[in-house]
Amino acid sequence: MLLLQLKLLKENIIKMREILFRGKNLESEKWVYGDLMENTYIFGKNDLYCLDSYEVDKETIGQYIGLKDKNGVKIFEGDILKVESVDIDCNTANYFGGEVLFLQDIGLFALDLGYDYLSFNTMKEATGYIYSYEVIGNIHDNDNIIKQ
Repeated sequence: MLLLQLKLLKENIIKMREILFRGKNLESEKWVYGDLMENTYIFGKNDLYCLDSYEVDKETIGQYIGLKDKNGVKIFEGDILKVESVDIDCNTANYFGGEVLFLQDIGLFALDLGYDYLSFNTMKEATGYIYSYEVIGNIHDNDNIIKQ
């Protein structure tokens, strides 16, 4: 069984989800990306492929949700998205947006619409609709976007 799993991994039939975190470096106040340790440090690779350790602001830590927006930008918890929803049958488009968050009680990433939550799983599995996302900011650098 283990040999079959290894073979499937090698052939890219089974794909592992990329686990990646980001947070704001306490010293430079710039975003850093990598592995999260002790909910305080992010370890990332620098240009020389050496590990660097950064102490980050805990309030800014967010996990990559495994999706990219229409421009190829990775989507993280705390990002603010603009979403286009196209009804295939009626050929009409609706636009909405909100903050990306993780709903811990049900174990899903979702979009906070302000009045309800819409999970990315629901959008992915919707029939009759096509959704596209665009990262337009994040709650740490652009909290004014959400208030609009």
